This record gives sequence, structure tokens and C-alpha cells, in this order.
Amino acid sequence: MKSMTLKALTLAGFALSSTLALADEPAERFVLDLNGREYNSQQGEDTIPLKAMIRQKYGDQDLEDADLVRVAVVAKSQFGRAQLSLLVGTDLSRPEIIQGSPQEYARPGGFARYLFASPGRESAGVWQLKLQGNVKIERIAVVVRDKTKRFALDLRGQEFNSGQREDTVALKALIQRQYGNVDLRGLDLTRVTVMAKSQMGRARMSLLVGNQFSQPQLIRGNPRDYFLPGRFSTHIFASPGRDPAGVWQLKIQGNVKIDRILVEAR
Repeated sequence: MKSMTLKALTLAGFALSSTLALADEPAERFVLDLNGREYNSQQGEDTIPLKAMIRQKYGDQDLEDADLVRVAVVAKSQFGRAQLSLLVGTDLSRPEIIQGSPQEYARPGGFARYLFASPGRESAGVWQLKLQGNVKIERIAVVVRDKTKRFALDLRGQEFNSGQREDTVALKALIQRQYGNVDLRGLDLTRVTVMAKSQMGRARMSLLVGNQFSQPQLIRGNPRDYFLPGRFSTHIFASPGRDPAGVWQLKIQGNVKIDRILVEAR
């Protein structure tokens, strides 16, 4: 998601704590101010499309990379009998009775807060509030969590020399070493970002996922910069395939130093 905190993570932030990649990813909250807008299911206004409303206010959000956590609705009904439920994909929550009376409905204020947890484990598909009855809604807050797991691996300029058969960087093993016994089962590798430099500027690196290779990339560098601190360049590898049970490896041809690696999977 373009606005989410984790999407703003750049290579300059690799030094942040490794807790960034643990299971409880930071959440993002989208607040939709409706200012007492009235919905009347008898007039066909029985669906509130949350994804469309978020994009209308916040721009082109990549919500397909997010898990819906919960939705809070500040609302009141005309007769105290209206019902509101949350639809996520094909899963529908139990309805909540929206309180109210004709007197309160006609006056400002008098809203109550209703909380809906996501009714299913999958967040693909629609995010909608389903309505039965006459309701005024003051505000909706949608809480989402980025489903991408990120593992920042600090190699501190470790040297790999294919002439000495040090031509493989085993990413799963590195993640287990730096993060402990992380359960990677069921995760699909999506992208690997590498900060690296080569001794002669002719080294090549590719990403192996299962039995599929990405296109090799030329790793920039020269003998003078190779032995100086820093001078690393950024190389981004999209996953060439989907194989959660297979290897995740960087394959190297030539002399290369690697400073940091960011592994993204979901």
C-alpha cells in the first residue's frame, strides 16, 4: 500500500530493528468522515463500498496487499431496529442492531460506536458494510494490516567469491539465523532487494526460487571502491516463481560484497 508505513521502508532504513518483520505487522487506519450521511435501504442504498471510499479519499491504495482487521462505525438509526453487518469477500459478520429513535435521528449527535472484526481469515474481494433500515453514519474507521512479511538481513559487507565456490546466499537459512525459528512455511517470496558491489564491475547475481531463476543482474563496482567502506548499489529481484517449499537463494558469479538484503514474502 502506497501510504502504509511499511511500504515506506527503504534501503536506508535497513538498520531498523528486526522486529519490523515479525508476525504483528504495524496497522494502518483509514478514517472516512461521512458527517451524518443518511442511508436508506428502502431506496436501494444498502451497501457501503469501503475499498472504493478509501481510494476516493486516500488515492490509489494497493489494498490487495492488506488484511482487513476491523471496522468501527459511528452511527444511529431512525427506529432503533436497523441492522449493519460487515462483508469481507464472501464472509458476512453477524449483524449489529443500530440504536436510535425518531427524535434522536432528527437532531445532531446521538451517535453510538459499533465495532466489526473481520469475519474471515481472507481479505481478498469486497469490503462492504451491508445495511437494513434507515441509518445515519457519522464516521467509519477501517483498520488494515500489511500482509507482506519483511526480513532485513545485515551482512555487513560479507564477501562472496565464486572462484572459491562461495556462490550461493541461502536466504531461508539467513532468516532463520537472524530471526530465530521463523515459520516460513506457506509464504511466497515476492521480492529481494540487495545492497552489493563487485570487485571488477563484472559480477552477476540472480535469484533462485524453487527451480526458477530470475534474469541475472550486473553488480556494479571497481577495485578501488571494493576495498572502501560503503559504495554499495541497490539491486531489486522480483521472484521468478512461486514455490514456498523450495529454496530461496541468491546465485553469484564473481567477487561480490553484500551489505544488506531485504526479503519480502507473503
